[in-house]
Amino acid sequence: MTTTLEGMSVETFMSKDELVRDDGKALRRTVAVDVEERKKLTAIAAELAETAKRARTSETVRDASLKLGVALWALGRDTDAAEALQEVKTRKEAAYFLGLCYLSLRRPDEAAECLRRAAGTDDFDVTIHLVDARRQKGEAAEAIQELEKLAEKHSNEPLLHYELGRCLDDIGEYESALNSYERALELDPNCVEAAFRLGYCNELRGNDDEAMKNYEKCLEQPAVYPNAVINLGVMYEERGEYEKAIQCYRIVLGADFQNARAQLYLKDAVGALNMYYDEEKERLADRRSAVLDIPVTDFELSVRSRNCLEKMNIRTLGDLTRVTEPQLLSFKNFGETSLNEIKQIMASKGLRLGQAIEEGEESGQWPSTRAELEAFQPKAVSAGMEDLLSRPIDDLQLSARGAKCMEKLNVRTLGDLAQKTEADLLGCKNFGQTSVNQIKEKLAKFGLKLREA
Repeated sequence: MTTTLEGMSVETFMSKDELVRDDGKALRRTVAVDVEERKKLTAIAAELAETAKRARTSETVRDASLKLGVALWALGRDTDAAEALQEVKTRKEAAYFLGLCYLSLRRPDEAAECLRRAAGTDDFDVTIHLVDARRQKGEAAEAIQELEKLAEKHSNEPLLHYELGRCLDDIGEYESALNSYERALELDPNCVEAAFRLGYCNELRGNDDEAMKNYEKCLEQPAVYPNAVINLGVMYEERGEYEKAIQCYRIVLGADFQNARAQLYLKDAVGALNMYYDEEKERLADRRSAVLDIPVTDFELSVRSRNCLEKMNIRTLGDLTRVTEPQLLSFKNFGETSLNEIKQIMASKGLRLGQAIEEGEESGQWPSTRAELEAFQPKAVSAGMEDLLSRPIDDLQLSARGAKCMEKLNVRTLGDLAQKTEADLLGCKNFGQTSVNQIKEKLAKFGLKLREA
């Protein structure tokens, strides 16, 4: 059975004088789960590119190009990685990673050529990728024959069963393909590729519950598998579970903040969630408005209570939310008995005396429409919220670009930032939508958001 690789830090990778295949794989595993390491590697890749350009000796160029290519492959930038590795394709390790890049880019002939150069004696790792190249060329039946030969020695290799599943999928033997994927997972519960294919196949066949279980298995793995997590997010959206969908897209962006699909789907899911909440808020407002408009004469009141309320010009339950107990008791002939009578009526409708005042009513009317609800703000900010709004902007740990924008806008606290609109931020030079989205995400972690224009 294939041994599961541990991760490798960017510093360890850069300190290596000689790279081997497992170094690149371990690095890829690390940057898939650690966003800080990913950012670090992205910056180092840019430095390596400069080194390769300016190097004066061919040996330095080759060393920098190999590390650059492997780093870019670990980051999932296959096109850029292939370009760098072309400079050193005569080296076995470079040829191996170049072959993997070509497989990912669906260039099977070039992939096979590189992988053959990288192959060692009885090299299962390379052979299984060569089978994949053959499958990509449309030779699934021939690839199956090769896999059957490989199975004589490597029947316990999960990748063999995974690749067999892909080939069986291609020739339409779907049930057998599912069995192969399941066998791969039996041998290696961390075989995320097999879990993804199981989910995908079940989704295509309308087995949504099974598909989601398979995709959720991918979430249990240490490394993030973007395709599976994004597909799971889409399925959550289809069920109206927008919060779960948003979490999926954020998991992908946590591992790869430049993932365009995750960025797009996150934006759509947040929009859908807001729309859902707006509609729900409007329904709640309509229901509350209907309750507040109920005349007090609809209730069984004593003659004394009814007369007192009429003289105080209190006609509805909404009017009662705008008076306090002391105000009622101060009225002539209105005593504790009448007060308790009124309180019981209010409680039966989920209301209480003085509620509108406590919640900060400003206009004399309870907000009953969506626009009024959105504009509604309490008079006093709680102590906890006051502390939160006064926290320094440094608590967001912004990038250098973000910090510079805050300085230009004279933003010192989270409260200052929450008063800014998206347009305010976009008005800063070199500050784009991606940067705005990152700030919005950071604010959301504190339960805050930018002011709407």
